[in-house]
Amino acid sequence: MNTAHISLVNNGLKSFKEFYVANEDDYQDIHHLLENESMELSDYVRLKYTRRPDLFGSYLESGQIPAIITDKEKKFLGVVSETSIMQYGESRKVYYTSDLRISKSAGLRTRANFRKAYLEVLAELPHDCYTVVLKDNERAIKALTRGQSDLYYHKVYEYVSRAIVVLPTFRLIKVRSDKFDIYEENNHSYVKEKIEKSAFANIVNEEDTVFCIRKVGKVVGQFSISRPDKRSLFVESKSTKVSFWLKALRMIFGHEYERKIPWCYITSLYLDEDLNKSEVIEYICRYLYLKNYISSGELLLLCHGAKESINPHLYAPEFLTRGNLYKVSSCNYATELSGEVYLNPIAL
Repeated sequence: MNTAHISLVNNGLKSFKEFYVANEDDYQDIHHLLENESMELSDYVRLKYTRRPDLFGSYLESGQIPAIITDKEKKFLGVVSETSIMQYGESRKVYYTSDLRISKSAGLRTRANFRKAYLEVLAELPHDCYTVVLKDNERAIKALTRGQSDLYYHKVYEYVSRAIVVLPTFRLIKVRSDKFDIYEENNHSYVKEKIEKSAFANIVNEEDTVFCIRKVGKVVGQFSISRPDKRSLFVESKSTKVSFWLKALRMIFGHEYERKIPWCYITSLYLDEDLNKSEVIEYICRYLYLKNYISSGELLLLCHGAKESINPHLYAPEFLTRGNLYKVSSCNYATELSGEVYLNPIAL
């Protein structure tokens, strides 16, 4: 495992004594910092994200080698990872920033200096740097660029993340039995053709289960699924009514949602342009359920472009989250990428 970029990050931090690249002795405090931040879904429910049981390993299973930055008081977290993407058929080394956290009790000095430190770290990196920002967190960009004349976020791609609750009603999804055939198969030539035209594609892990979609014998699509086990998401109830339903769901499906939500990720989805994507997603969901790759009570997550008109009829609740992929640069202009973008939700 090449960790040379960690030295580059350290070079960027050398003028800021309060920040440093964390080691294993810091991981417990970093877990607490991550877990203190929650996502408010409603007045009754919040979601909490954790990288337990394996902080460093959770980035590795995303295809990223992390430099985990914290401060002496453990009230700041920022991660700069080295990773690879496919761009127009070529593997390219890039950097990816994620998991920015600043405790509400962090001092003014920490808040003021992390923007300057971020800029110094970016200046050390020899390859392009990307990040993802959720629509609801766009204010984070303003916080990072405030007062900085040489830090720019260039929008590359707007996406939608769909979290679908898997239910027995997946059996009711209406599909034509003669429409598609799905096989557990990796058609390398089909994916190669797609990747050669792509402007940005996350690389899929070799351990992922890969499926080929055929129509009248012709390959028209391919997708893969994965179940990461080194991080988790869980539900935190804010009302007695929600607590009751969580207990009921646990009895029905056998999942401890307040400890860990069971996820299955669609890590890649390549399709012919003329296909009805809503129809294909319906078919995929039904197939995965009937073949026992997914089970009732789990959540199935996939990403697609925000401009795509996708509205599958799944007879199940969905939670949609919008976000943007950005290229982060010290230049006030960036070459616009032309081509498809394929995002792996595990890598976001």
